[in-house]
Amino acid sequence: MLLNMKSFYFRIRFMLFLQQLFTIDIKQTRYTMKKVSLNNLLVIGLVLFLSACASPETEGTMMAKKINECKSAYLRKAQNAASRFISGFEKGGYQTRTEAKQAYSDFMDEIRAEYQETLASLYEQKVEIENRYAKNYKQKAKYDDAFHSNLNYDLDEQVGNTVPTAAEIPESVMVKVRTIIPPKPDYQQIQFDLVGRSLKEGVEDGYYAKDWTWLIKDNQISDFNIESILADSHQEYCFIANMRLTSEVGKAFDTKVQIRYILPLNDDWTMEYIQSKGMHIVKTNKYNEKIRPYLDDYSGLFIENTIDMALEVGGKKLKSDEWEKFSIVIGPYKEECCDYNVTDFRIDYVELP
Repeated sequence: MLLNMKSFYFRIRFMLFLQQLFTIDIKQTRYTMKKVSLNNLLVIGLVLFLSACASPETEGTMMAKKINECKSAYLRKAQNAASRFISGFEKGGYQTRTEAKQAYSDFMDEIRAEYQETLASLYEQKVEIENRYAKNYKQKAKYDDAFHSNLNYDLDEQVGNTVPTAAEIPESVMVKVRTIIPPKPDYQQIQFDLVGRSLKEGVEDGYYAKDWTWLIKDNQISDFNIESILADSHQEYCFIANMRLTSEVGKAFDTKVQIRYILPLNDDWTMEYIQSKGMHIVKTNKYNEKIRPYLDDYSGLFIENTIDMALEVGGKKLKSDEWEKFSIVIGPYKEECCDYNVTDFRIDYVELP
């Protein structure tokens, strides 16, 4: 580097000497050097100047230092991100903990995006310089040696391992996040949380088997309302709600359910469980005349479906002087035996399954 500076110094002095010499010659000889002009000397000087400044060693060193500074600046910003985020936390006006955590994640993404954009630009410059030296092996080797000897490879490990990711929110940030007490879930949020949950019939003497469940899907909930609140604090929210659940084919249940929410340490209100307090099928009476139930000579209860659609039939059967509820799905134009040793029966509903 010292030799390059000395070379640059002497070349500039030589350029100035030539300019002075040419000026004297013009005065004495009245432009005897007609083929040489002042512009020629300026071009020569510019070439000498560029050759002195843009040596492969200099360019390799400067490029490595630019990349080092880019990575160092990113590390400083990333490591100070938590304190910077906390300092502007109140201005964020976050209503939920999820919103605050997402804001921190977005903040980190902005820092990473700025770093990646700057680094990509530097490596584009690096490729341009390497292309200039591509046909000169010796100069290319000098450039590479200078670049790699000045590049701080330890920074790569720090960038990759010590910078928190979006999933690893610092505890100092989480302390602020926990100060947010989010509002209780509204009807829309409750119905959203119910999707994917399952309910049993919820009565001791029901029409369905004990392992029967109803899976709540999108757009099945209507007429939702909260009947009573059982617990309401900063840690727990529990209530009884009523709603109607309707399947794609129109089968519906009026349902009473107990729902409990909890507020976890690092999250918003979370639905902990639901418990059925009773599901009662909605009777449309559309298909009551489409079946033919009867007892045969051996006390067997049979039901015939007289249409080309499957039907679900629910009712009660008397066996050994005790009434038992039942439900059965009968295929199109099919006849099914519900049970034997039945002395009496009642049909409560006929609906689509």
